[in-house]
Amino acid sequence: MAAPVFMACMGIGLAYSRNSDPRRIVKRGIKILIVAYILNIIRALLYVIEVCNKGTLYENLEEITILFLEGDILHFAGLALILFGIVKLFNLKDKAILAIGIVFSFVATLHTVIAPNIFSSATLGLFVATTYEGLMISEFPLVCWFIFVAFGFWFGNRLKCVKELDKFYLKWGLPCFIISFLGISYEYRHGINMMNHDPALNNFYSMVPHDALLCICFFIFLLALFHFAAKALTKWVRDLAVSTSNALNLIFIIHWIIISCICIFWAGTPNATAYLLLISMFVFVISSWLGIKLKKKKISL
Repeated sequence: MAAPVFMACMGIGLAYSRNSDPRRIVKRGIKILIVAYILNIIRALLYVIEVCNKGTLYENLEEITILFLEGDILHFAGLALILFGIVKLFNLKDKAILAIGIVFSFVATLHTVIAPNIFSSATLGLFVATTYEGLMISEFPLVCWFIFVAFGFWFGNRLKCVKELDKFYLKWGLPCFIISFLGISYEYRHGINMMNHDPALNNFYSMVPHDALLCICFFIFLLALFHFAAKALTKWVRDLAVSTSNALNLIFIIHWIIISCICIFWAGTPNATAYLLLISMFVFVISSWLGIKLKKKKISL
């Protein structure tokens, strides 16, 4: 659930942001998109070093090409900001932007594009669900996932009008949890929709409207949970959460570079659950610490 929550929070951030000039939003989106491809290059080059050392460069050219071109959540964030800035240029209200997101979500379910080669799959896959030889090279297509940013923006504008947040979250938190829990559990048990892991069929990355609804319900529940949990947290923990949020892009980039290095130097290591959890915690702590430190030194991307 991390990806839809991140995207919906991005929409709320746009609702509360003081920098709402559409041109600035588009420029920010372009910068993030450039950084996303720079990260692709770094990850691919690390892999190139590994296969060159093994003398298997030629055998892995297709996989290297995919690493250079594939779209990830950072690519989506850049494209979503560009699209959001464009629709804001036309002075569209939050309801109209949400309607665009809903229409996109329904259109995305009509057809999965089958691409003739890696390059077209990676390019089209940034915008619509696209497969090449049964694989989705670019994850989080814009048309499938923009609904979360659009909803977050609409919901953020509603939140600004709520005078008693405790009552609001008590009213909506539990029903949203029940809906999301029952729906996601059912899909997980039967291996359908976003809980289906066959890349050639509708799955998590080619998000369908009713899955988006379940994720939105989970998002509202999570906001309610964090709203009440925050009351019990110390100031130090709340400040740490804010620092982590401010450095999110840096943390994301650093954690992927660390993961790429781990994949190279510890390839073939037993993947027991406890071992993977320890590695995950290590990556989380180190990347968060480095990201916050760099952000405080005003090192920009």
